Amino acid sequence: MTHLVDENMSSDAAVVFQHFFELSVDMLATASSDDGTWRSVNPAFERILGWSKSDLIGHLIAPLVHPDDLERTQAASADLDRGASLFEFEHRLRCKDGSYRWISWHAAVREADGLAYCIGRDVTARRAAEERQAFLLNLSEGLRDLAEPVEVQEFAQRLLGEYLGAARVGYAEDVGDGVPAQISIIEETAQRTLIAVERARAETALRRSELKYRDLFNSMDEGYCIIQILYEAGRPVDWRFLEVNPAFEKHNGLGNAVGRTMRELQPAIEPKWVDIYAHVAETGESLRFEEDSQALNGRTFNLFAFQVGNPDDKTVAVLFQDITEQRRSEKELRESEDRLRVLVAELQHRVRNMLTVVRSMFASTAETSENIDHLVDHFVGRLDALARTQVIVTSSVDQTVDLENLIRDELLSVGVHDGPAVEIEGPDVALSSKIGETLGLAFHELTTNALKYGALKAPNGRLNISWHVEMDDGGAPKLHLCWAERGVPAISVNPSRQGFGRELIEDALAYRLGAETRLEFRSGGVRWSISLPLAG
Repeated sequence: MTHLVDENMSSDAAVVFQHFFELSVDMLATASSDDGTWRSVNPAFERILGWSKSDLIGHLIAPLVHPDDLERTQAASADLDRGASLFEFEHRLRCKDGSYRWISWHAAVREADGLAYCIGRDVTARRAAEERQAFLLNLSEGLRDLAEPVEVQEFAQRLLGEYLGAARVGYAEDVGDGVPAQISIIEETAQRTLIAVERARAETALRRSELKYRDLFNSMDEGYCIIQILYEAGRPVDWRFLEVNPAFEKHNGLGNAVGRTMRELQPAIEPKWVDIYAHVAETGESLRFEEDSQALNGRTFNLFAFQVGNPDDKTVAVLFQDITEQRRSEKELRESEDRLRVLVAELQHRVRNMLTVVRSMFASTAETSENIDHLVDHFVGRLDALARTQVIVTSSVDQTVDLENLIRDELLSVGVHDGPAVEIEGPDVALSSKIGETLGLAFHELTTNALKYGALKAPNGRLNISWHVEMDDGGAPKLHLCWAERGVPAISVNPSRQGFGRELIEDALAYRLGAETRLEFRSGGVRWSISLPLAG
């Protein structure tokens, strides 16, 4: 026992200390903080665990620790090595007979000798009592929720089997000698504590219910309030707010409402609200409805009102939500859908018209084409011109075509820019898509002709495109445009061949747009003029 007696201690003190060490009912020991072996143990070890001094001294502590507690024990040992003290650290140690007992330790390392001084107390009985009490509480709690006898029996058998570690548990009139005494204790304790457990459970359930209600009340996104209807001369005239949730003000804009009446908060509130809530309070009928209020900034509400509490108190709970933006969005969506339907109808109309134009353009091109190459070349060019016009139309918000852009795009498609040889002049004119499509084809035909035979081919050729707008006799705007070429060396005054382009310029424009056109093949170049109503 030299490890326990300080060399500076007097012999009498050492004897007294040794007596305490030997006679203590608690387990007293020292252990090496270096290698984790027992250095000294008192007789309580053998009395509690069955291990003698010779069994333990010089041997490791870890092999005695229950596998489930080993990790915690190693962590506690590491804390001791760092200078910490252990207080009521509990784990299970293996007895010599193979069973385990719960030991609660107080321990600290003494720097002078590097030993851990340990005091252990057997708390197995306390732990067993705690486990038994937990079992009884669980049993009573589970039985309380069951109403059928078979369910009660099956639940109790399963829980008792888990507690005892038994594979099967059954009931019998005569338990005999083989049934452990603890079973009868469990049954008796369960009976005696059932009433107390039921009361505690009811109180706990009530507290939980209140907490759940409060959590829901505070976290719900909808506005919620409890109101009391106020009467004058037997007629409902107002209501007082008894309780509101945090979302209440967000939905109706009324702040600090609790304890105040509606007319205090908003004197202009409509009488219909009082009538609705009074009907709920007086009849007990729950109402789900939508209503708006100009007094509350024109908001629209979705509401559910129902009676709460004592009917004589005339209290009503109201769950509500401001759906003003939702209804506004729905209205905008309907209007958007209406616009979309108009646009789809317009698109269908335009597609049909476009197919008609393409079909007519192809037929006319085929009739005047000398061979397949000639057909492909002319048709593709005309199709490209139509496509360019469509790009301009669809890129405009109001589905119009700028006249100057229409002319310049066509000239740019063949690499022609305005300059000394090309003059373009006139005011801003917005053409409808119908006029733009047809004029676009006419400009393509004139540009193609000028590039092959006219002013855009001749070295000294000049092209002037000009327009202006006048009001006709009825006050409607009318476009006057002139395409004039000069400086072309030789041109047939009256060409015998009449192709798609000439038919379009001389005939189709008049038919489609109500235009007046004149195409002249003058000496020096082509001159084309057109007058058409812009309202067409």
